[in-house]
Amino acid sequence: MPIVNQSALVPYSAEQMYQLVNQYEKYPEFLSGCVSTKTLSTGENELKAELHIQKLGISQTFSTHNKMTPPYKIEMALIEGPFRHLHGAWTFTPLMSKVAKLPCN
Repeated sequence: MPIVNQSALVPYSAEQMYQLVNQYEKYPEFLSGCVSTKTLSTGENELKAELHIQKLGISQTFSTHNKMTPPYKIEMALIEGPFRHLHGAWTFTPLMSKVAKLPCN
């Protein structure tokens, strides 16, 4: 199974980046190819959501179970979709008051 590890330094606080990633309902406004989102269920610090992605004539929908540790971590696991496996985590590491490191594993 391929493993992807990426990180970036961004000029925003860890809390700001956590809020951006956690507001999946707004993904169609700024995430290229994201057509729609749907909340399947919510609970305290967890949710199940669906994303519909359309790019280059290919349309796919997948759903994930997300567990949040505000404001520093969001873990996600595939419920259903075109992948055999999908498990990852966003970890928001504060470096300075307005700089954060964002590894996505």
